[in-house]
Amino acid sequence: MELKVIKKSIYSVPDYSKRLNVAAYIRVSTESENQIFSFESQIKYYSNLISRNANWNFIDIYADYGLSGTNVNKRKEFQRMINDALDGKIDLILTKSISRFARNAENLLSFVRMLRNHNVAVYFEEEKIYTLNMESEFLLSVLASVAEQESINTSEHIKHGFRQRIQNGGLITGRKRYGYDIVNGNFVINKKEAKVIKKIFDMYVNGIESGEIAKYLNQRKVPTVNGAKWNRGRIREYLINEIYVGDLLQGKCKNIRVNGEIKQVRNKNGEKVLIKNHHEPIISREVFDEVKQILNQRNTQKTKSVNLFPNK
Repeated sequence: MELKVIKKSIYSVPDYSKRLNVAAYIRVSTESENQIFSFESQIKYYSNLISRNANWNFIDIYADYGLSGTNVNKRKEFQRMINDALDGKIDLILTKSISRFARNAENLLSFVRMLRNHNVAVYFEEEKIYTLNMESEFLLSVLASVAEQESINTSEHIKHGFRQRIQNGGLITGRKRYGYDIVNGNFVINKKEAKVIKKIFDMYVNGIESGEIAKYLNQRKVPTVNGAKWNRGRIREYLINEIYVGDLLQGKCKNIRVNGEIKQVRNKNGEKVLIKNHHEPIISREVFDEVKQILNQRNTQKTKSVNLFPNK
């Protein structure tokens, strides 16, 4: 007599016969042409898939665009979906793969368990994992760890590419700097904003402190780069920024991983690269050096006047 043990498979699919409120979650991490196509095709695919099933009630497509999977806090659509699920609006969430849902293993398991405790299932199509099956948790944790490690490896490759571009004098970010527009990866002077920068340096050289300069600009309703008010800190930031003499310091900030999530912090002790005469200057080096000297003098005076009665 031959005995054959048939083990229950943890690979399963949702019950298509039940009446369920169904949604889908989509995420792409970059804005490249291929990713844009993938983003649009996934929206179309899940909209059709859910709508075709007579027993499924289409709720929504939650889609985060151009965002990393490691940081849940920045994924507004993901958070909206979780809140809707916990409010009882969703029974089943469809998503392409574990890495699209979350690259942080701890976050993934935390959210899956939270949803399962509210009888909300997640179905990962590529892995064929249906989270209301308790047997799926072990495999899910293993695959989530693999996805997290892939994210770390990708991050290291990107960092290496950034370092190479820095050493070759390339611009590694397209972030707007006040006084310049970025055109095809190059700094081009914005004439209107450059006048403001020149005014700030001129006023400071003539003895007007940064707080008064900010007040002057606010009274005249001069716009900032992000629409906020001018303040002392912003003025000082511009006064010490080497960008206005045509230099570019690369590596001021760096990304670090905290509890599985990526955060950007100031690079205090890490490697930086200063590229001299990188672009057309707005301020002469003579004026920039004079401002630097005044700033140092005022900082020294403030340090000396902190305690009027030392050793008392």
